[in-house]
Amino acid sequence: MAEVTGLSRTTLSGIIGQLLSDAVLLEEAAPAPGAPAGRGRPVHRLVLNPNSAQAYEGDLYAKTYGK
Repeated sequence: MAEVTGLSRTTLSGIIGQLLSDAVLLEEAAPAPGAPAGRGRPVHRLVLNPNSAQAYEGDLYAKTYGK
């Protein structure tokens, strides 16, 4: 996500932490498919909470596709 958005890992960590705290995002218990095994923190898949009543908007398209 850092490469796509241009945000630092620290900034993304703060944003994701807040979204998890607000229950907008949920962290799946199983590791994400293709996640590397081994040392370090395990990689988990983040999913939108279907029961969250909040709405967020983001524009990754322009950053990703240069438009």
